[in-house]
Amino acid sequence: MSWEYKVLSTSDLLFSDQSHDIAVSRNAVDMHRETSKKELEKYLNHLGSERWELVTLIGDFTIFKRKSK
Repeated sequence: MSWEYKVLSTSDLLFSDQSHDIAVSRNAVDMHRETSKKELEKYLNHLGSERWELVTLIGDFTIFKRKSK
């Protein structure tokens, strides 16, 4: 069995919206965190639907694999 791999930086996963807004209240921070978690789950589910499986984290990188076609 052979595998193909995908390497993504954790910042690509966690900050995909590229928002640089400064939160000025605790409520704003909590709302941003909740939005970020939902976006991360959405992206990870997308990778899963393409059969990518998270293998490990190495430093600032995430390694995914799937069976080669």
